[in-house]
Amino acid sequence: MIDIVSFIIISAAALVLVFGYIFGRKINLRLSREVSKELERIFAPKDQTYVWIGGLIGFRAAYVVEGLTYLKITMLMLPRHSILYYPISKLTSRNDRLWVDWGLKQDPGFEFHIAEYKSRRLISEIEKNPRLTRGEGIVGKSKVVFLYDENGKKAMDEFLKGTDQLGFIYFKMGGEKKSAGLYCYLNIAEWKDAIEKAALFIRKKAG
Repeated sequence: MIDIVSFIIISAAALVLVFGYIFGRKINLRLSREVSKELERIFAPKDQTYVWIGGLIGFRAAYVVEGLTYLKITMLMLPRHSILYYPISKLTSRNDRLWVDWGLKQDPGFEFHIAEYKSRRLISEIEKNPRLTRGEGIVGKSKVVFLYDENGKKAMDEFLKGTDQLGFIYFKMGGEKKSAGLYCYLNIAEWKDAIEKAALFIRKKAG
């Protein structure tokens, strides 16, 4: 038989879990609305479809945008609604993340990749491509790794011109799949500017 102390402890733990779920759910829903609103402002899609991932940890979106064969977006958030798993996710995932994938109607005629140095594993396989030259540099306060083909260096320099803060973890454009992609953390204040700048550049070069 459960004594009064055990009952109080179990009830208190249950209340913590419930309130934690409600509070975390509210934060994630608000964040997803804010992000989707900004994305729709930037891309002005003619149509859009959203699919939730795992209930409250993110969404996949497909936008219909003029000049693109497709525009796919994946947002993954920390499980703030789960008090038990949230601390673990802070050690593993650490950040809310966003990936934007552009399908280009035409080949831009170049290929380049830009990755934060500490996330250079993202281009570890691409580095093996003999067509691409590797370089390193500083953009704002970030050390970065570059990969580019013969025409990609000029295009990459044009894209980075005037950039004070990187705002993304990885950006690439061109290649065999005629695509572009940007990966960023949502705790970086400049992520909106980074996506908007990438969208304008892609429209200019392959729209």
